[in-house]
Formats: sequence, structure tokens, C-alpha cells
Amino acid sequence: MGIPLEETNLIANVPVDQCTKHIDMRSYRILFLLPIWKSNLSSETLSDDDRLLQIKEYAKPFDVVVTLAGFLFSVVSSTSSYTYCTSKEWEKVNSQNMSTSSQLGKISFFKAMNGSKPIQQVVFQKDDAELNDSEKSKIRELAQSLKNVQENYQILLVHKTNTSGDIAYQTRLMKKRSEEIRAILSAEAIDLQRVQTVFTEKEIDAADTVSVTSIYLAIE
Repeated sequence: MGIPLEETNLIANVPVDQCTKHIDMRSYRILFLLPIWKSNLSSETLSDDDRLLQIKEYAKPFDVVVTLAGFLFSVVSSTSSYTYCTSKEWEKVNSQNMSTSSQLGKISFFKAMNGSKPIQQVVFQKDDAELNDSEKSKIRELAQSLKNVQENYQILLVHKTNTSGDIAYQTRLMKKRSEEIRAILSAEAIDLQRVQTVFTEKEIDAADTVSVTSIYLAIE
């Protein structure tokens, strides 16, 4: 199929083989930045009711040729394979997962603290995965306060796709933001097994200049 570059699973606890639909999309970039042009290599397209499950990025033979030929112009090419469920497939998958408690995610057995409000929020600049010193301090202070918690708890990081670019780019950016927060928590002796990450869609009225990650705490 090609040289594997990156694999991203978007929905936890759902086996990829339960979704049968695939789309291949080729992207052309300059200096590994945002795509300047995309080409759908499949006859099908994603609809609003479909559920995207996994993205695999490859360098296919054609991509290698384009990248080598475009070296002087800093043009690179890659192909993303999208695995998704149709709305009917997703209804079946969702009902199967909900029928067995062992298939529920860990967070299902925890209750949210502080109501529906996050215990902390940090701000990333648009298309940036690094926090400034002020935002890092928020996470360090949160980590210090969690050391006094006696109950078993989980930390939930909720990232929103408040950025430009295609879904593959947005997913990579949110993963880097999650890694940034997790690194700070780890440095403060927080067990990363307690940290869960969720990606959600952009809010309709959200600002385009910054992106907010909300941090929730759940106690068993």
C-alpha cells in the first residue's frame, strides 16, 4: 500500500474492522505545511452522517516520485486512507458496544466533579501546539492540587478542532497539544494512565485566533 507515515484512531474501543468503508485522499504540501491541493482517489465521499474511525497516512510510489521531483520546489505529497462507518453501520456498532459493559471506556465508571464545568482551561494560539509560561503554570498548579486527592480519579483533556486545515492536519495538531499537556503533568509526577484525551468539533461561535483545551476531573 505504501510506506506507513502515521496512524490515528479517532474513536476508542471500536475495532476498525467493524467499519467497511474507505476513502483515499492525496494531499500536496509545501514544506510539510497545510495542503495546497487535495485529490480524492476514491469514487465515494464522506457524508455528514458517516463516522470517521481511523486515518492512515502513507507515502505511496506516486507520492515518493512527486516528492523527489518536487524537491527543488519544496513540494511533498502523501496519501491518507480514511476508514469510516456509514450511518447504518455505526448504529449497529454503537448498539453492540453499549450492550456489553466490558466494552465501555474507563471514563464511563467515573462521575464528573465540579458539575459540567472544567476544573481548568488552557489556551493555545492558532495552529500552535506549545503553551506559553502562563498557561503551563495553570497545569502545574492543577497537578499540585491533585496530589491531595485520595480517591481514584481520571483527567479528561477535551480538545476542539478550532483551526484551519484538513482533518488529518487538525488531528495531528490536537495530538501534539495533548502531548504538551501530558508532558507537563508527567513532570509533576501525575500518572499518565489517568489521563484521557477527547477530540471534539469546533464550536460555531468559537474565536479563530485561539483554541481552548478544557480539563475535566472525574472521581471513581
